[in-house]
Amino acid sequence: MLKPKGTFPAIDLVDFGDVARKRVGMQCQYASRYVSGECPTDDPDGYPDVASDPQFGDELRVEGDAGNYHDIRIHADDVDEFVDRMRLVLKRTRN
Repeated sequence: MLKPKGTFPAIDLVDFGDVARKRVGMQCQYASRYVSGECPTDDPDGYPDVASDPQFGDELRVEGDAGNYHDIRIHADDVDEFVDRMRLVLKRTRN
């Protein structure tokens, strides 16, 4: 679930769109569905909230507005964990 903008120190955050494109290979608008909490579902073809669902582990530090995915930012220390979770989810949905 996205936290409101300004929740975390800006110096610790990186652009979510860059992470989505460069590390996950997805456009930001699609990758944001996996952190916004806007499209929760138990359907394996759905969009689980990999940022805050306890089944994935500790909550990731992601902030922004689900209505403006270009403003979403993720804590630099959480990027690798986000990428790992996305690989796991995408592997499940593609098999």
